[in-house]
Amino acid sequence: MIRARAREFVLKWIRARQGSATELVRELETEVGWPARHVVASVLDELRASRELPDTARKYLRHTLTGGEVIKALAGRVKPDHELQASLDQLFGKSRRFRQSRKFAEAVEFIARFREYSPFNNMLAYLQNPMATYFATARHWHKTFGRSVKGGCARNGPAGAANSRASRL
Repeated sequence: MIRARAREFVLKWIRARQGSATELVRELETEVGWPARHVVASVLDELRASRELPDTARKYLRHTLTGGEVIKALAGRVKPDHELQASLDQLFGKSRRFRQSRKFAEAVEFIARFREYSPFNNMLAYLQNPMATYFATARHWHKTFGRSVKGGCARNGPAGAANSRASRL
């Protein structure tokens, strides 16, 4: 019973999170219970040898959740840099998943529509209003349309110098 629940948890962890051995042990204890600590090492050994997982997942098991790292995590002897590495691993994992999502494709399409501005400013505009069809700096708005942004008004545009100029118009 505990072994099956631990195995199920580890499989979900591999597909979704891929953190450090310490994080795995901590989450496993929270979700499955303390007795799962007794079986996690053998579950990981079994999964490392299994062909049911994709190659990337097996590499993660072999290189990040090594037997030694799991033993250290179970003993509570992990250095703080392992936690930092795990956070970076988590960030990169989320980044990989985001790059494969529809939201990423939409963001790239939005950014590509506005070639006059830097990708960074386009991304800021996208984050503020993904449905925007046009945006411009206060200077451009004033020059092209003869209009100015009122001081103190909320603006939907890139942050930074463009907005600081807008508040002076």
